[in-house]
Amino acid sequence: MNKKFNDDFKNLATIYEHFVHPRKSLPWLHFLDEIKITSMLDIGGGTGRITENFYPEIPLLYLADFSFPMLQAAHRKRILLETCCLVEKLPFRDESFDCVIMVDAFHHLVDQKTALHEVIRVLRVGGVFILEEPDIEKWQVKLIAIGEKILGMRSKFFRKEEIIQMLNPHNLAIKIEHNSINYFVRIKKIKKVL
Repeated sequence: MNKKFNDDFKNLATIYEHFVHPRKSLPWLHFLDEIKITSMLDIGGGTGRITENFYPEIPLLYLADFSFPMLQAAHRKRILLETCCLVEKLPFRDESFDCVIMVDAFHHLVDQKTALHEVIRVLRVGGVFILEEPDIEKWQVKLIAIGEKILGMRSKFFRKEEIIQMLNPHNLAIKIEHNSINYFVRIKKIKKVL
């Protein structure tokens, strides 16, 4: 296996949900009010702790993650369609999903810019991509970043402005909100990307 795509979570899969509990509160949920969602892709969703909140309301729930052990944990829930893949090479057709979410995963990717372009590629026109990330400008997140480095993770945290610079704003409507530790970027695809 290529070392640059090392699975940081393979040893955490069996204990992950004992420490990182399913989230019932999703502060960006109002971003989804404006669209009808029949298909959702959760990228880097690990055990499906976020996606399971949308079952059974959304008929097609997909979970894409590079960590096969994390996907095995998600599979036991029997509510998601799991795909083991790199975000930088999503195995889905263009414009496959009404909604794509990525929660607390962007900083774990190897090539963030390529990943963003792949997300926009698989998002339908009129669809919404929600990106939730820890805000590296907050002192608490700086401590998390140090902790992840100590654990040997290759995490690279970005400021929200850096993420926006990676996108083509001519095809997208972008809105940013934040809470005490995280920021939320809502990216709506307003026209087909060529």
